[in-house]
Amino acid sequence: MHAISGLIAAALLSAPMPAAAADWWRVVSNESGKTYIDLGSLKKTGTWTRVDQVMVYPVASPTTRVKSVATIVEFDCSRRVARYRLFRAQDDSGAELHNLTDPDQLAEHDAGKNTVGGDALDFVCNISRERAVRVANPFTDR
Repeated sequence: MHAISGLIAAALLSAPMPAAAADWWRVVSNESGKTYIDLGSLKKTGTWTRVDQVMVYPVASPTTRVKSVATIVEFDCSRRVARYRLFRAQDDSGAELHNLTDPDQLAEHDAGKNTVGGDALDFVCNISRERAVRVANPFTDR
């Protein structure tokens, strides 16, 4: 009986923990689209802060058919730069069009003030969050 209890305890301790619930925030909303950050996905590694981000455009591109882009983006808060680790484009129906890992070989992009990238960095790095709005689902904006 003790052996069975020990096996059950070992199994429970080695079972993966459930993923943290998403905590989506709309951080940018303009004529070009809306950008959302999942604060629940935030993970700091050295000078980089990694987070899940979704960009939703008002209409799908007539050329590429892209309606939304889900990314894993990393920000270096002190240098105000970003780099993309995953880039997944979707069409109006949610079908995946592209799925790229390290799409630009970890090139660093300027995240200047008053840009979409800069506003996302300000939110992720806790520099400015007063304009952000919590939403349950970035695809419905509710």
